[in-house]
Amino acid sequence: MPPTKIGKYDIVREIGRGAMGVVFEGFDPHIGRKVAIKTIRFDSLSDPAVHSEMQKRFMREAQSAGILHHPNIVTIYEVGEDGDLLYIVMEYIEGQSLAQLLSAKVKLTPEDAATLLARVGDALEYAHRKGIVHRDVKPANILIDADGRPRLLDFGIAHLPTSTITHTGTAIGTPSYMAPEQIAGQKVDGRADVFSLGVILYELLTQEKPFPGDNTTTIIYKIMHENPRPPREVNHNLPENLAALMEKALSKDPAGRFQAAGEFAFALDGFARDKQAEAEGKTLVFRPPAAVPRARLPNRANSRRRSSARRRLSSSSRPRSFSSSSGRDRPRKACRPAIRKRPRRLSNPPGVSLSSPLRKR
Repeated sequence: MPPTKIGKYDIVREIGRGAMGVVFEGFDPHIGRKVAIKTIRFDSLSDPAVHSEMQKRFMREAQSAGILHHPNIVTIYEVGEDGDLLYIVMEYIEGQSLAQLLSAKVKLTPEDAATLLARVGDALEYAHRKGIVHRDVKPANILIDADGRPRLLDFGIAHLPTSTITHTGTAIGTPSYMAPEQIAGQKVDGRADVFSLGVILYELLTQEKPFPGDNTTTIIYKIMHENPRPPREVNHNLPENLAALMEKALSKDPAGRFQAAGEFAFALDGFARDKQAEAEGKTLVFRPPAAVPRARLPNRANSRRRSSARRRLSSSSRPRSFSSSSGRDRPRKACRPAIRKRPRRLSNPPGVSLSSPLRKR
């Protein structure tokens, strides 16, 4: 029977159950909001070493996700302990996981799938810049909220910059989505998460896993030694340029992949914009033109050009006079003929005649 209260939180219902813990929908009575509460109980573990490892891993999830604040990463609110129960309180997301959509055979268009995973790539790039490698990117750890926005969660096996819990030589993760170097127990970086994202993209657009198998051994062998079936053989309608991005992300050699999750996200966004512009019959807005035509100059510059042109046209229409004094005709500026002013006639003062000399009276 589920508990009615964990810490200060009221338990509403059970959301999901795993091998070691349960996730509940809870309610915070102090703030009045829904929360998701992930719990793990250690009293069922008889091996002290396993008990210690699971406790450290659980606390690592809280530590790694707690320092990440990104719109595509589920927010951690609190970590607590209630008796033998350890719990993490996180943001409650209304929606379904990507694994549930795949199980329901929901088919996404190439543009929608590219846009969706580009946002996950943005979240991974943000985490990588903080020094955190997720190492368990899979459809079950990607929630799609009511607005269609993907949210990355479960940093339980994430590698922290200061972590010493998981050492080289230990393979941790979900086999179907693990990179070859991760399976081999080698040191991993953000390119391992890029490989996992490529596996998810392949599965979204072909409805098949790139490395299928009936057991873990078969899956691991294929990831290490075999190339996946070309995606365009599985889905004939898959655009060639998107298939090329997918194959690059699935390179067995980390040096052959996208070198950053943000680089993969940028390429996926570019593909989605290409398809959208093609559907609308428009020129791609994110590609600048080779040269800007003169007619597109700003209005102010155009007005200056028009004024200059009018002045040149006005001066060319004026009459011109020519002189041959130098032996050849040459244009000379036209000028107005000089006008000789007549002298002003003064009126005779009273008693004075200008035609005869003045006389004294």
